[in-house]
Amino acid sequence: MCCEHREGVANRAGALRRLRLQIACQVRGGADPAWLLPQVRAGRLACGPAAASWPAVVAVLLDALDAAGGDLKAAALACSLSTSQLAKALVADQVVRAAADAIRKTHGFKPLRA
Repeated sequence: MCCEHREGVANRAGALRRLRLQIACQVRGGADPAWLLPQVRAGRLACGPAAASWPAVVAVLLDALDAAGGDLKAAALACSLSTSQLAKALVADQVVRAAADAIRKTHGFKPLRA
């Protein structure tokens, strides 16, 4: 449980959001890349870390990165994103960045730059 807000409902919502993000970062292979297409406009993500759909977006991005053998350019292409947009999304949150760096490390790539 978290204690960021005065209201218990907001604290539970924050804790649930962090739990969903942790699951998205740790469980690989279950995300459908086609789900991401409505979230992409002109090579850019239409949502960010504050969006309710962010954990699902992260799951797709990390699955694509893993499927591309840690290669950022190939993963971006698979997600219909520019490489810089994918990199920006993967470093937007410390938990997501750690997961992306772990994937890249297993495939022999260096960590992402800030």
